[in-house]
Amino acid sequence: MIKYSVIVPTCHKDLTEMFLENFAKINAPKDEYEVIIVHNAVKEDFTPVIEQYSSQIPNLQYVWEEQAGSTEARHTGVRISNGEILCFTDDDCLVDKNWLVAIEKTFEDKEVVFAGGNILPKFEETPPKWLEYYWVKNNVGKFMPELSFIDFGDKCMKIPTWFVFGANFIIRKETFLECGGFNPDIYPKEKWEFQGDAETGLSLKLNERGYVTHFNPEIKVEHVTPASRASVEYFKKRGFFQGISDNYSKIREQAGLMPFKYKANENVDKSFVKKPFLLKRKFDKIVLPIFRKMFNKDYKEYLDVKHAYATSRAEGKAFHEKAFKASPELQDWVKKETYL
Repeated sequence: MIKYSVIVPTCHKDLTEMFLENFAKINAPKDEYEVIIVHNAVKEDFTPVIEQYSSQIPNLQYVWEEQAGSTEARHTGVRISNGEILCFTDDDCLVDKNWLVAIEKTFEDKEVVFAGGNILPKFEETPPKWLEYYWVKNNVGKFMPELSFIDFGDKCMKIPTWFVFGANFIIRKETFLECGGFNPDIYPKEKWEFQGDAETGLSLKLNERGYVTHFNPEIKVEHVTPASRASVEYFKKRGFFQGISDNYSKIREQAGLMPFKYKANENVDKSFVKKPFLLKRKFDKIVLPIFRKMFNKDYKEYLDVKHAYATSRAEGKAFHEKAFKASPELQDWVKKETYL
C-alpha cells in the first residue's frame, strides 16, 4: 500500500527531466511511495520524459491541470494521491538520496503531523556578494525567504511552522485537508492579482492549532538557483509579489479567515526562540550596519537591492489594493474559505 505521495508541480520539461533523473537515484523507504508530476500552464507534452523514467521510479504518475498556478497543480496532485503523507517539492529541486527514508523515520512517530528540513542553494553560477547579506541568522542557523533557502544545521528539533517552504513541505494528508490546503500562488501576468500567500496561511493555521515543524536535517533538498534569480531584477519582481501577498493576507486576517500572527506556540523548542543578549542585539542591529555601510562595497550594493525590493513591495501592495476594490470577482476570490 502506498504511504508517501511526492507531488511536484511543473511547467518546464527540462526541469522535470532534471528532477526525475535525480529522484531515480534515491534510496527507497520501506513503505511504498508514488511520484505525481502535475503539469500546467504550458501546453507541451511531457510524456516522453515521464516514460523515460517510469521503469526507474515506481508508481510514477503524470497529470495535466488546465488551471494555471502552482497551488492548483499541488491540489490536483493531492486529489489523485493515494498516500497518507504528502511530500511537496519543486521541479527545480534535487532531493537528498535519503530524503524519503528520513521522512519515513520522522513520521514513524504517530504524533508527527508536519515536517521539513534544509533547503540549500545550488547556484549555477557564483552569486553576487551582496546576496550573502540577505541571509537572516537565528539561534540555529540562517534562512533566506526571498529565495526559499533554509540552513538550520544538523540537529533534529521542533521549530515554528512557518519555517517550511513549498520546496520541502511534508504533511499528513488528513491534516492538510482539515486545514483547507494551500492559498493561491504563482499565476501568469494577466492574473497576478489572484495570487495570494501560498503556504503561509496553512502554516499559520497549523501553528494556531498547536502543531510544530519537526525539523530533520536529513529531509534535505538542494534548490537549483540560476544567475537570473540572484539578480536585482528578480528581487524587484519578488518584492512586487510579496506586496500582493501582504495585502491578500491583511484582507483575510481582517475577514477572520486566517490567524496572521508570527508567534510560535508553546510546543516549539525553547532554544530556537530564545533571544540573544540585549547588547548583542543592539550591536547587530545598529553598530554593525553602520560600519558595513562605511567600509563595505558589497553591503552598500545590498542596501540598494533592499531598497529596490521594498519599493517594488509597496507597488505590489498598491496594485492589489486597487484591483481588489475594483473587482467583485477578486473580492470573492480573496475571501474564499478554501481553495481545495
